[in-house]
Amino acid sequence: AVAVTGIAGPGGGSPDKPVGLVHFGVAGRGTPTVHRRVVFSGDRDAVRQAAATTALSLVTTMALSLPAKTRRETTPSRPNGLDVATVFAGVVAGLVLTGAVVIAVLLALAGLETGEATIAGWIRSHIAGHPLVMAVMLTSVQVVGITVGVSVVGALWRGVNWADIGFRRVRHWKWYALAVAGGAFALPLATSVISTALDQVGLPVVDLRPFLEEASQQPLATAAMVVLGAFLGPLTEEILFRGYLHTWARRRFGLAVGIVGSSALFGMAHVSPGHAIATAVVGVALAAIYEASGSLWPAVVMHAAYNGIALISVLVVL
Repeated sequence: AVAVTGIAGPGGGSPDKPVGLVHFGVAGRGTPTVHRRVVFSGDRDAVRQAAATTALSLVTTMALSLPAKTRRETTPSRPNGLDVATVFAGVVAGLVLTGAVVIAVLLALAGLETGEATIAGWIRSHIAGHPLVMAVMLTSVQVVGITVGVSVVGALWRGVNWADIGFRRVRHWKWYALAVAGGAFALPLATSVISTALDQVGLPVVDLRPFLEEASQQPLATAAMVVLGAFLGPLTEEILFRGYLHTWARRRFGLAVGIVGSSALFGMAHVSPGHAIATAVVGVALAAIYEASGSLWPAVVMHAAYNGIALISVLVVL
C-alpha cells in the first residue's frame, strides 16, 4: 500500500513546506513501513507527474523485496475445478491411509495374520458391541484423515494457503461472543425443535442411549470423545467444509450456492437422514458467520460450542 501527500502548487507553500514537497509512505505485509520526503521542481503538473512516478517506483521496489511466501499469500486461490478436486483427492487419500493404519493396528492387537472374515469377527466382538469406542475410532479416522489430506494439499499445492481458506484475524471480538452464544444456545434449541419434528415423521436423528449406557463404564473413551468431538472434529470439519468447499463454491457459483452446497454436503456427511437435515441447518449458520466475520475462527468456535454442549448434555444425563 502507498500513501502520498504534499503541496503541488502553484500556491500554498511556506518556508517549512515549500511548493513541490511530497511525502510518501509505503507498507507491505511483514516489512517495515518506508517513508520518503522529496522536493520536486517545476509547475503543478510536473510535480504531480513526478510524485506518481515515484510512488509507483517505491511500490514496485517493496513488492520485489517481499519474501516469496508473502507474495504467494496475497494471491487468491484459483477459482476453478482443480481447487476442490485436488482438496478432496487429498482428503480421500488421507482417509484411506488412516483407515489402513487403523486396520493394521487392529490386526496387531488381535494377533492376526490375514483373513477378512477373521478381522470382521474380531471387530464385531471387540468394537461393534461398544458404540462409544466405535464412535471414537471413526472420529479419529475422520480427524486424522482430513488433517493429513488437507496438510498434504496445503504443503504441495502452491495455489492455496491458510489465509485463502479463512484463517484470518477476526476484526472484532463480538464475532466470538456471537459464535459462543449461537453454538451454545441458539443452534441447540433450533436443532432440538427440528429433531422433534423429524422424529414425528419417522426420521429420528441419533439414539444416544447406547452411548449413555457405555460412557459411565468407559471414562477414557468418554474423554477421548470430548476432545475429538468438541475440539479436533470441529476444526478439521470447518477447514474442509467452510474453508475449502464453501470458499470454492462461493467464488465459482456465488454466495447462495456456496452456503447451500457446503451445508448440504456437511449434512450428508453425518449419514442418517434425520441427522443430516438437522446438521445441514447448523452448516448454514456456520457458513453465515464465516461470511459475516471474514474469518474461519468464529465458525470453528461456534461448531465447537455446539458439539461441546451436546456432549455435556449427555454427561449431565449420566
